[in-house]
Amino acid sequence: MSNCIPSERLEPSSLEIEAVRALRSGGALNQAALNALEALSKAPKRLMALNALLDAANKPAPAEDAELPRIARPRISAEQVIAAGREFHRTYGRIPSQRSPEPVPGIPGHTWSSIHHSGRFGRNGLEKGQTLSSLMSVVREELSLPTRGSTAALSAEGIENAALEHFRTHGKMPTMTSREPVPGYGSLRWESVFRASYIGTGIFSRGPSIYELIERAEARR
Repeated sequence: MSNCIPSERLEPSSLEIEAVRALRSGGALNQAALNALEALSKAPKRLMALNALLDAANKPAPAEDAELPRIARPRISAEQVIAAGREFHRTYGRIPSQRSPEPVPGIPGHTWSSIHHSGRFGRNGLEKGQTLSSLMSVVREELSLPTRGSTAALSAEGIENAALEHFRTHGKMPTMTSREPVPGYGSLRWESVFRASYIGTGIFSRGPSIYELIERAEARR
């Protein structure tokens, strides 16, 4: 924490904190949260510092990096977890993560976190490496949702060209709420690109924000 901007200088609002947390977990965003994120995106140093503070707050305890003590839980299968993920998405409109507090549909005696660790260490019926993230990638693919890391291939020029193509097709530049896929990037949607920019991952960890790239695209119209 010694290299982070002190929290008293940031003075993040509860709305900003919850908005960034929702982005990081893939949760839904209302208009107030979108407005807060748009303002944050125009202050990259502030956004980076806020992300750093949240990283420190959410950093796993050292015990999580070591093999956890065995806890007796019901045996499960990958097929059960995938089915539970489908049902969770139907109910809540999002893909579960290991931090999701909601119950696991059809799998009593387990939490989403316990499923993740069961797969991580090869316990309770799951093969080692069948983490929650890897199993939910099946659900994401079935639903044509962007998979984790699907923004890795983005480039500044590619985003500019995609935004320009979006404008030519739809008559307006893309926004966080645009439902259409990003031209030239398969099933990747604009929402995921904006999330990557807000969080500062991939190209956005070292380059311009999504708004700067869209402004460049607008200048080329």
